[in-house]
Amino acid sequence: TSNVAYAKYQPTRRQEYSTITIINDDNKVFKKPLSYGSILHLEHMQKIHEKLSKNNINTYKISKNNDMFELSFLEGKNLEEIIINDFSNAEMWIDKYIEFVHTLCKKGKMKKFANEKMKKIYENESTYILKVGLLDFNFGNVIINNDQFYLFDQEWETDYDVPADYVVYFSIKLLFEKIDNFEAKKEKMIEKINNNKPDIILF
Repeated sequence: TSNVAYAKYQPTRRQEYSTITIINDDNKVFKKPLSYGSILHLEHMQKIHEKLSKNNINTYKISKNNDMFELSFLEGKNLEEIIINDFSNAEMWIDKYIEFVHTLCKKGKMKKFANEKMKKIYENESTYILKVGLLDFNFGNVIINNDQFYLFDQEWETDYDVPADYVVYFSIKLLFEKIDNFEAKKEKMIEKINNNKPDIILF
């Protein structure tokens, strides 16, 4: 009999990123590549998480195990689900998230800009910049366990500087798309990261 407790496949992904995520009854987590390109993608994901660990960022360990990649299981609750289920306290949870994001940053002036819009906003000021240029950092990829925050499932990285403001704005935007009654709180949440920068929506 199968000991698979959970399996997830995203059919809309391009072949070179196509994988199946499997969780066994004993809480062992695997990602199975479905093409040669997705093997390379998962190897890159492994390197990203190694880089996170070297920067003292709480995450899981990824190791290649035959034709699969094993991910150490993270105990805890998903932050996105926490906010959705405890929406009356959404502002408090987002404040905690912003604090967490800042712990993964260095403070300084950005040097590598993704585009001219980003340069226009940040070229003359000091800001929080991610130590690792993560592109998929959001509430859904954070686990909380005993008040500790863990970042996981980071598949994409850039050489450009990524400001903390962008991470928080991106996270709130994704949340807004999933919660019908978030409209009333959205503007207040955006104020938390706007810092008197009206062009932040240019992200």
